[in-house]
Amino acid sequence: MFEIHSRRAELAPSVAALLALFHEDTPQKLALAPDDSPAILHHADGTLSQVGEDGWPTAGP
Repeated sequence: MFEIHSRRAELAPSVAALLALFHEDTPQKLALAPDDSPAILHHADGTLSQVGEDGWPTAGP
């Protein structure tokens, strides 16, 4: 039989601090965001795509 060992490790304190700093204004951003706005995907080449209900980019604007 094989034994499965978890490789999940706790975050380093420095990484946890960076994540906390990065996300500290998330509640304010979410409070300002319209509820009915479409999800937008920003591609590396600068183009934008609307995201459909299935989570995949759609062809239309």
